Amino acid sequence: RCQRLCYCLSPCLPMPVDYSKWENLEVSDSDSDGGGRPEVTKLDGSHSVTFGSHDKVEIRPSETRSTTSTGVESQQVNLTCNGSDCGSHMWSQTKAEVTVSIPVAASVKAKAVSVVLIRRRLVVEIQGVRVFCGDLVYGIEEDEFVDWQLQNVAGARFVQLQLRKDQSTAHMGTLWWTRVFESDSPIDAASIADRKPGGDLSSVWSEAHKMFKDKVGKRSKIEI
Repeated sequence: RCQRLCYCLSPCLPMPVDYSKWENLEVSDSDSDGGGRPEVTKLDGSHSVTFGSHDKVEIRPSETRSTTSTGVESQQVNLTCNGSDCGSHMWSQTKAEVTVSIPVAASVKAKAVSVVLIRRRLVVEIQGVRVFCGDLVYGIEEDEFVDWQLQNVAGARFVQLQLRKDQSTAHMGTLWWTRVFESDSPIDAASIADRKPGGDLSSVWSEAHKMFKDKVGKRSKIEI
């Protein structure tokens, strides 16, 4: 009975370790092989390391993209495309939307920002401190909240507000804003790059009024 018990337990016992293979190891402490210490190469900047066959290692500097002054200027132009730089803020516009960019500190987090629109008064606060306030000149699509985001542009941080233009008069043509807030200096609507000649509401109305006068003038008089 003891022999049978030993036979059943023997597969669970650990296998003995064969140390004879360690006897053939050659250890050199001469200076020719570096004293057994690994060779370390310190890389400065961005590099790529490629492991090839036969333990061949190839190290190359990685291609880096640098921000040129032209790129920075292009980003700044986008902030004022069809708009203007008003000092306390910058604004740009398309046919349907206006983007207002208000500069803030680089450390500002989204949870610290509060944007409130009461009728046409827009207020921006950072941690309860008012940093911007302005009264809108034109009407916008009324909504419960104003779309906004924190954006880093050209090395600066901005609270960017997205305002949707009032589309109630869209059937008459595109309304290009000449300013956003009452305190802004108006721009020349004729200088707007995306504006087509005769594409704004004022020119459309003038043309329609002229056509109406011409049509009335050509109408023959009816005797009563």
